[in-house]
Amino acid sequence: MSIALNSETNSQKGFPPIRPENGVLTTSRGLLHLEGPCTADYISRLTMDEGLRSFRPPARQQEALMLISNLPEERCLLPDFRIASSAM
Repeated sequence: MSIALNSETNSQKGFPPIRPENGVLTTSRGLLHLEGPCTADYISRLTMDEGLRSFRPPARQQEALMLISNLPEERCLLPDFRIASSAM
């Protein structure tokens, strides 16, 4: 799973700004631990889940995240599943 956050864009669209506090985003489903901003090099070394096809095929989604991470006004934050799985 990946999340691209841009507080300014969300506010302009009428959504509340997204502001992770110390790498933790509070959601209606619980806490989401984030890492980032992630570099394109880091994202290129990740393995995308083949079951996640909401936006585009996993390889193309990974390419899109790498492009987003290189934009000066964007930051690519990813969930840190190591923390989530160690808490279980």
